[in-house]
Amino acid sequence: MLLELHYLPATVSDTPVSPGERVPAFYVADGVAHVGWVFWEKFTDTKLRKLFGTVVKNRKGGWAIQIPRHEPTIIYVNTDVRIAMDVDNPSGF
Repeated sequence: MLLELHYLPATVSDTPVSPGERVPAFYVADGVAHVGWVFWEKFTDTKLRKLFGTVVKNRKGGWAIQIPRHEPTIIYVNTDVRIAMDVDNPSGF
């Protein structure tokens, strides 16, 4: 079903997304699809990190599931859909 909707398997590292935009993605584990985004999180003007973060938050307000760029984990990403975002406030999804 994800493939039919143009969600293709990729890693966070392989996902083409620029700072200031996000693309929708799913992480599938144990038969459950976790909805989220691939985007760049800004820490300072010179320090950014690319990650997958779920829409669902944890108790501390962070992403319930995070997959950083260096992980080889497969996610399903639709790069046809790009949405502008505030790189200074990524949790404002």
